[in-house]
Amino acid sequence: MDIYLISSETLALIPIGPNITHIIENNKEFDTNESFMNIIDYNCKINGSSYIGRYESSKLLIGLSSKLPILLNEREIYIPTNSVKNNKCCWISYNNLKDYYKKDKNAVLVFKNNRKIVLDISFKVFENQIFKVNKLLFRLNSIKSPIKT
Repeated sequence: MDIYLISSETLALIPIGPNITHIIENNKEFDTNESFMNIIDYNCKINGSSYIGRYESSKLLIGLSSKLPILLNEREIYIPTNSVKNNKCCWISYNNLKDYYKKDKNAVLVFKNNRKIVLDISFKVFENQIFKVNKLLFRLNSIKSPIKT
């Protein structure tokens, strides 16, 4: 069984069924017969950990325990839009995100290639997810280069 390999071209993983995920890349879109969690876990594993390991790392660094962004590898961060137990949870590439804004009650994401997608979550929820990513990045940077007092 071939599991989708997330790359720098990947923008989002959007579930459309229990074991079907819609993949959005910079220049193409397609469906794969894998659940979003199988894809995320497999890609974590080929990068030296597992989803649970990456989740526990984020939990330790951020001090929160729900809807945590994960470091897929040392360069890429992925943001869940919902609890991973929710079969509507999308995973968004933070590294490919250029901007986001509110439209009606939803969040609209703008990627670096100017592709836009409307999420079926509130702007406030998505903004809170961005806050978690920034906190994770802050903690990671402070560990790598601690400030001397």
